[in-house]
Amino acid sequence: MSGKNEHLTAVRFYHGCSHGFFDDTRADVYRAAEAKDAWERTLKLFAANLNG
Repeated sequence: MSGKNEHLTAVRFYHGCSHGFFDDTRADVYRAAEAKDAWERTLKLFAANLNG
């Protein structure tokens, strides 16, 4: 596949985490290390792909 609609995609699974693993107000689901990793990856994605 080639052309201007080609994208590199990455999917990260945080095994053992529930949907709300980023919610630091819920001690029963919050996973600090995984949330930190997800946030850092999100910021890198935004920096690489968003202008402004």
